[in-house]
Amino acid sequence: MNPQHDKREAVHHLIELGYVDPQEIALREAAVRRQLEAELQEAISAIKQARIPEAIASLERLKADDPDWIGPHQLLAELHYRAGLFDEA
Repeated sequence: MNPQHDKREAVHHLIELGYVDPQEIALREAAVRRQLEAELQEAISAIKQARIPEAIASLERLKADDPDWIGPHQLLAELHYRAGLFDEA
């Protein structure tokens, strides 16, 4: 028997059973988190440059992408409050 062939068969069998490599999942999640963090920094930059409508749109997207992430919620509430949109804040 060929050991390489046996390994490939074993991997294919695990994939058929629905196995997913936890390291691969962690890498994907980390990449998504880095992208979200970069988008938050862009929104903060937009706020500093008084591009408020752009910042609000970015923060709304971030809030929708990760509803449990408090950062976009806080910044969005602050922007709405500053704009006098108290119902949205």
